[in-house]
Amino acid sequence: MTPSPTSCRRPRVLAVVTLFCPPPGVVDNLMTYMPHADGLYIWDNTPGGARITWPAAIADRIVCHRVGTNVGIARALNAARRLALDEGYDLLLTMDQDSRFAADTFAAYLAEAARRSMSAEDAGALAFVPRINRQAEAGAEAVEQKNFIVSGTLFAAQALQAAGPFDERLVIDAIDTDYALRLRRAGGHVWQLPQASLEHSLGQPLTRRILCFHPCTLNYSPLRTFYIVRNHLYLRRAYREFRRPDLLRTLVWKRPLYILLMEPQKGARLRAWWRGVWRGLRGDLSRDPYLLRGEPEPPAPEHMG
Repeated sequence: MTPSPTSCRRPRVLAVVTLFCPPPGVVDNLMTYMPHADGLYIWDNTPGGARITWPAAIADRIVCHRVGTNVGIARALNAARRLALDEGYDLLLTMDQDSRFAADTFAAYLAEAARRSMSAEDAGALAFVPRINRQAEAGAEAVEQKNFIVSGTLFAAQALQAAGPFDERLVIDAIDTDYALRLRRAGGHVWQLPQASLEHSLGQPLTRRILCFHPCTLNYSPLRTFYIVRNHLYLRRAYREFRRPDLLRTLVWKRPLYILLMEPQKGARLRAWWRGVWRGLRGDLSRDPYLLRGEPEPPAPEHMG
């Protein structure tokens, strides 16, 4: 089969990462993928701005943006989405500040994603994910997935167009689950490519010994507790195809037990949990003044299909 003209050229890749009080190793994390990206869009939510010296090798490919307050993740993703589409990038890589690719795996991951997204037989609304905290395996087959996490995902431009903007009302959590649901509704597909491995951590895990048991909680702050609970209950209400009783049991209904038995800030976290339940069951994604006092109201989202 004769390759299409677009399949013969190297794809243009824009990476985006949101910073909030970044860890010391953030530059090392970036350098696991930036040698292969054409641009890096940094949205800085750090109070007063992050103080980072960027390596000379990538400094001329970086665009930094901040609005002076923490506005979450969704607005940053939308800014990068608009930039990628306006400037003709072929792929958008979305990353967390504390995630990194295992050594020498990103180039193969990018090459396979580019091949699939730009070939005549596979081109379409595609997103690609690496293996998460699992070893890469070059010879393994790609596996279709229903969901993805924000960190490590490569979106083809067609996927960004088909699924529309990220929902800024979700602010921080479940943005990826919502986007995966809308991408699939638009006829898109998510493929896990085993060529790459992403090292990614969740929360601040806390383990305690209770009798003969050793339960582990992700130990989320009151703010994160609110958004995790509210947003996942909202998804259950908004999407008939979102059927994850296991996820809701772990992230929503078991939270009070973990808070009472293991976590600090019990009063603040239980109040945040209750507010999240109350708003999520009602499908209320409006700003919560108790948790977001002083934060600006996010702008109305674009049409999301």
